[in-house]
Amino acid sequence: MAGNLSMAPPFEASPGGSEDSAPGDDVGRADRAAGDSGAKSTAEWRIVSAVRRLGAWLGWIFKNLPSVAIAIAIATAFAYAVYNRGAVHLLPFKPDDAGLALQLGRALDDVAKGAQTGVNLDASLRCAVSGGPPPVTLPGTNVSIEALFGLFQWGALRETEIRAVLSNEKDDRGRDAYRMRLQVDGPTVSVHAIETDVRPTPEQADLDGAALLYEVLEPAAAAYYLFSRDPNRALDVVGRILHGESSHMIDRVSAYHVWGLVLRDEGDYDGAREKLQLALDENENLRVAWLHLRRPERERKARIYVDIGYVDRLDGQWRSAAEAFGKAALADPTWGVPLTLRADMLSTLGAFSDAATVYTEAIRVDPSSPDSWHGLGLVDQARGENAKAVEDFLKARRLGLSRTQQASLSGQLAELLSGLGCSQEAGIEWDRAVHLNAAEGDRRPDWQEARACKVPRQRDEMAPAPPRLTPATLRVAADGNACRWLTY
Repeated sequence: MAGNLSMAPPFEASPGGSEDSAPGDDVGRADRAAGDSGAKSTAEWRIVSAVRRLGAWLGWIFKNLPSVAIAIAIATAFAYAVYNRGAVHLLPFKPDDAGLALQLGRALDDVAKGAQTGVNLDASLRCAVSGGPPPVTLPGTNVSIEALFGLFQWGALRETEIRAVLSNEKDDRGRDAYRMRLQVDGPTVSVHAIETDVRPTPEQADLDGAALLYEVLEPAAAAYYLFSRDPNRALDVVGRILHGESSHMIDRVSAYHVWGLVLRDEGDYDGAREKLQLALDENENLRVAWLHLRRPERERKARIYVDIGYVDRLDGQWRSAAEAFGKAALADPTWGVPLTLRADMLSTLGAFSDAATVYTEAIRVDPSSPDSWHGLGLVDQARGENAKAVEDFLKARRLGLSRTQQASLSGQLAELLSGLGCSQEAGIEWDRAVHLNAAEGDRRPDWQEARACKVPRQRDEMAPAPPRLTPATLRVAADGNACRWLTY
């Protein structure tokens, strides 16, 4: 065994060609002799030499297989430990409660999805494979990869172990309630015991436990998740980030961002703008620290500018909103949403020519955006280009809209088609608008009254069955006198 573990490199051989010689030395001498004899051409000599050297190296590897295998296993276990540093490893307190770890893992995923507004979650907060490395025993030894991996589970390379238990309790009214208790231990946090408030269902307790875990491990993500669900709790997390001595600069950006969003939702637009500007200032400090803004920070900067634009729009400051959306587009030129929002504001201000230009640029950046085509159609309609507006609306419909947007779009199409003299097709769109609004719970009589007044009917009663929403054929006015066929 001791001989097998010798790791002497193959190029440190004795000059006499003994049994311990390096595998390439004899081959090299033979090759030089063959080269001197001139029996082979230069190309053939190189190929034969390479094959012989490869065979010699493979022979040395197989001769020292246990030593090579252990070296590879140690490197693999170390790389696995580095990759899983801080990864969440969910463990139940009770061995017979393994399903709880799966439920909590799903809740962590739900919280992560709900926190993705303006934040790129740290990849370290993920569930490690519950079984760990494969329990493979190395050939010629009693050492397994799993045992080697365990050697690196200390200090900064440890996984974050989370042990959880879900208890069934009674609330103040004597009804069944559930509480999750958790113990967290990892490289970035000492042993930490936390518990949720009582919740009426196990699913809600799981979700609350997952949010608590994020508060401990990734507070910025927890703040984004909570700001629209529990604003006061989100502000508590923000305060801990801003007053924490070990808080990262990126987390401070997120904290001010969330603070601004909470104030926006409360109607404090001046306060929201102030906090969002502080978030931008903190984000610019990252440029000083790293000499440039990385792509995630550029995307975050664009997101913050978009939220400033939303605040200005809610406050009725259309021109300021357009400027903010324009800055967002400059911060991330690959994102088409700020361009569409800027065009919306320009259209609201009556700058239809500029709005059309920006909508066209938004379509170039993201051709699959239905909102850009819809906005361009509204601009064309406002400029009197009704036939082009119909084509824009149909392109928006093909790209996919919500039922509410489809109903509004059908009403707009009906208005245009009725004015273009396509009465039959306008009737189809009015019926579609009535049906879609009824499906959404909007049964206002003005839809049916508009349908009856604007479109000549061949019968008095409304059609009981809605029209098919599959692609159909529609006549669109090419000029003021005739209709041409267009498939959509």
